[in-house]
Amino acid sequence: MQTTKILIVDDDQVICNLLVAFLKQEGFDASSVGSGEEAIRQFDAIGYHIVITDLKMPGLSGQDVLRHIKGASPQTVVVMITGSCSDSDRREAYENGADAYLAKPFDIDELLENLVLMPQ
Repeated sequence: MQTTKILIVDDDQVICNLLVAFLKQEGFDASSVGSGEEAIRQFDAIGYHIVITDLKMPGLSGQDVLRHIKGASPQTVVVMITGSCSDSDRREAYENGADAYLAKPFDIDELLENLVLMPQ
């Protein structure tokens, strides 16, 4: 069985490092990038089953990343993580195809539950 590949996209390197370490410990093939531009390059070059992206980043936003991924690969699961919990941001994310929307700080077990329950 193929290991689930996960890409974490966040301009906060601490969050990237923590999520990669946790997800690898849980048996996922996880890697990270620090910008929306890098995420799109990496996604197009490698492909991932799941992308976990921050909403607010310099340059391309998480919404931009989400739109690109869902346009290129609708079956890829995209989880938005954000400190912005506005209804309009949440609504826009779901309209763009987000599979989940978690507010920072989020519970790591909640993230894992979302990942395990999603089809890949």
